[in-house]
Amino acid sequence: MKRVYIWIICLLRTGIVFAENSDSTAFFSGSIKPTIITSHPLGLLFTRIDHPFQNRPPLSLTFQFDMGAGNVWLSPTTSYFPKDPASLTHLLSVPWHKRDSVYDLLPRNHDSSLFEADGVIRPLFFKASFPLSKRFSASVQVRSFLLTNGKPPYSLLTSDAFIEEFHRSVAGGNNPFARNQYGYNKAGIYYQDKNGNHIRFHKNQFVLAGIQSELFYYPEINWLQKHRCSFTTALHTGINTTPLMPLLDLGLSATIQKQSNPGKKNVCIASLGGSFITHGIIHRKQELAFSNRSTIPSFESQVEWRRKKSNGKQNSLSLNFYFQSAMNKPKDFDKLVLHGTRYTTHWHMGVTHMYRSTQNWTLTYAWIRKYILCIYVKEDFKVDNAPDLQTGFSVMMPLTVISKK
Repeated sequence: MKRVYIWIICLLRTGIVFAENSDSTAFFSGSIKPTIITSHPLGLLFTRIDHPFQNRPPLSLTFQFDMGAGNVWLSPTTSYFPKDPASLTHLLSVPWHKRDSVYDLLPRNHDSSLFEADGVIRPLFFKASFPLSKRFSASVQVRSFLLTNGKPPYSLLTSDAFIEEFHRSVAGGNNPFARNQYGYNKAGIYYQDKNGNHIRFHKNQFVLAGIQSELFYYPEINWLQKHRCSFTTALHTGINTTPLMPLLDLGLSATIQKQSNPGKKNVCIASLGGSFITHGIIHRKQELAFSNRSTIPSFESQVEWRRKKSNGKQNSLSLNFYFQSAMNKPKDFDKLVLHGTRYTTHWHMGVTHMYRSTQNWTLTYAWIRKYILCIYVKEDFKVDNAPDLQTGFSVMMPLTVISKK
């Protein structure tokens, strides 16, 4: 664990030295945004689209490094998939939270799956972006994560102790998610699908989850430019390197931005983005059944306020909203029988959150110098705990000197 942090610090120190020797703000464009994909224990294993709010190609090769920390807590939950038509018909008339007791009295012929996750997941993203032409650019990103137990001082806001103290003192009450029964500072992820395939990750395990590439197109649309708007489309491909995951994913995205200048030193940028990603364009012989939807759409919006200083440096504050459709078809939830230990009313979250949409808000603060340093905090107000609270930082920098003409 300590070696990982030492490696990251050395990388950032080296990158900032390079960045100080390059042009100040020429390497970025559009709205500033770190990679804020949530640290979902299954979501990190396949390609998801983080909408790029940029309005032109970068002028040179740029690097971006992102590291987050998301506290995930999903108590063990088993899903039964009844095969007997008569039993299934009878269960449809029973509220979902009472079906397990009724199912005990019926013929038990079913498939089953199990999901549990605990720990602080640290997503690690490393991206290189480069121009191709006046209207095209591309990027390559490595997607990985580290599973930790979240003990301080490596985790502060995302540690089990801090989150439970917040619930106890501010909102949520005492032990709302039954952490006291299962214990603090543990780390482990286990998922078994209804076909018997399973994955397991342990404490301090590093996972290289995939490699993603993006091709951006920045069309010149006169009527948008007259209103200080820009439009970008992108093709997204992802190779998933985790065993049992679909080999290749493919997606499309489109974003639009509107910039205004309320005052000489202020910049306001409003951005909207939409996308869809299709999993399993190329399949493996044996795959994990984690979703019954081949295509998952998403939507994202962001408002950024940027303040310029007299010395040319800038500070930025932005608020982002992200929406992703459910990983499984919501209508299929009625066909399940859930079983778990009912310490609290949130005992079922390991499964139910996969049948409803994901929504989260992210607040980001950025220092803009000859490099960009961002910190962010993300919260899921649906309280799915996948993750509950996530924090992180991002560093963006050019690694080639821009020649002065």
